[in-house]
Amino acid sequence: MPAGCPVACLVGRDDDVVPRTQSDAYVAAAQQAGAPVSLDEVPGDHSALIEPQSQAWPTVLRRLGEALPSNT
Repeated sequence: MPAGCPVACLVGRDDDVVPRTQSDAYVAAAQQAGAPVSLDEVPGDHSALIEPQSQAWPTVLRRLGEALPSNT
């Protein structure tokens, strides 16, 4: 910690694979270290984050777009 780059954590509201507490702990530690970090809770389960038809997908795309370097 810190990761050396901004980190965007996304968690599915109904994820039963990775507990929300794991993401919360990471975000808290990163913030305490002064690292740029964000956390979004999105609709769906663990797989929603990789499913383009899911309700989570717009948030995934937004966060990915924020991570890409700007050409302007």
